[in-house]
Amino acid sequence: GIRRLTSHPADLYGIPNRGRLAVGAQADMLLFDAATVGVSPAERVADLPGGGRRTIRRPIGVHGVFAPEAYRELAAAGAARIVTTNTIPHESNEIDLSGGVAAAVAPLVL
Repeated sequence: GIRRLTSHPADLYGIPNRGRLAVGAQADMLLFDAATVGVSPAERVADLPGGGRRTIRRPIGVHGVFAPEAYRELAAAGAARIVTTNTIPHESNEIDLSGGVAAAVAPLVL
């Protein structure tokens, strides 16, 4: 599944030095805990033009978790930019999930 999002489209569209972790190649990486990611149960939403309905599944669980030296080591290894969500406070937080998390949790606690 990961290849379909990385090297496959890079090769298909002729984008050199992308889609693989290799010496000399540029790389965008998402590090995650496979045990805590997934999708929500299917739900119907009415967000199409004219009130049309569709079925969606919401992503769950991708957030930045750094071991004590991981951020420093990633930066020292040459990572041009390290970006995380704000689910865990960190200097790399750039993606605000508060609205989405609040909306997802509200039905469970109200």
